[in-house]
Amino acid sequence: WRSHKRTGPISGQELQHWAGRVIATEPESFVEEFIGHFAETSLPDDVLLDGVSTLMDVAAQAGQPQIVEAVTEAAKERLSVVVDKGRVHRSRLRAHAACGSERRVEELLRQEREQVADGTVTVRSLAVVVKGYLKAGKTQAAISQLQEMVRLGHDIPPRAMSELFAAAAKAGIVKETYASLGGQLQVPEDAVVALLDF
Repeated sequence: WRSHKRTGPISGQELQHWAGRVIATEPESFVEEFIGHFAETSLPDDVLLDGVSTLMDVAAQAGQPQIVEAVTEAAKERLSVVVDKGRVHRSRLRAHAACGSERRVEELLRQEREQVADGTVTVRSLAVVVKGYLKAGKTQAAISQLQEMVRLGHDIPPRAMSELFAAAAKAGIVKETYASLGGQLQVPEDAVVALLDF
């Protein structure tokens, strides 16, 4: 990363790649490496916002909620970039779910419920929680969130079901996963394909 960043402009894909490598090997230097790089370059506001959003996504996917917070704060203080509250909220949700913190996820979902008149959470919030829980190996917690989607009248994203069954197959708990759905959720075609791959 350190030599690559000197070669010129970095695409969003390259940023995602390098951010993933740095967070896996040097998480303690993540914020300074990338926010510091952005602070030293002259980039348009929309490019900065996209870059900061990418960093938050990488940190969330890695299950690093403290880095999501640090990126958000550093972007605001050092770059004058303020990320949409909804995006920050979903990044926090995914990060806490990806590190298996069910208590913190429930607190964040409760806060979301309290902020809307009908007291519900969005399908996007539930979907990022499902992704995070699957990364953490918390299949039952992911299933609970899928069931919550159904209860709220949302359609389950087919990809979420595919990822659920891929994780269940990897963990050797396909029968248990299917049984715990209790026939409430339809298994999409690509989820069946994911099962056949194992």
